[in-house]
Amino acid sequence: MTSMLETAVQLYLGKVALQEKTHTDMFPKLCRVCNTHHALSSWIALPFKGTQKFSDGEVLELRDCPCGSTLAVVLIPSPEIS
Repeated sequence: MTSMLETAVQLYLGKVALQEKTHTDMFPKLCRVCNTHHALSSWIALPFKGTQKFSDGEVLELRDCPCGSTLAVVLIPSPEIS
């Protein structure tokens, strides 16, 4: 069974396509609290907080910025916006 981190890494590196959206569109990720830009490599190093699933199928990955803010990226986009 593949862990969530392994799945996320595969998605970010383009090994798995998420419809027509490219993963490079999500990075760098900006923390609006401390104004830090997180590249993919620093995102993966941030503490994993969990995932949030919505009824429309969208899945967010949540990680903690060193400033204490929680950041999110879309792992599986909502079918309505794809």
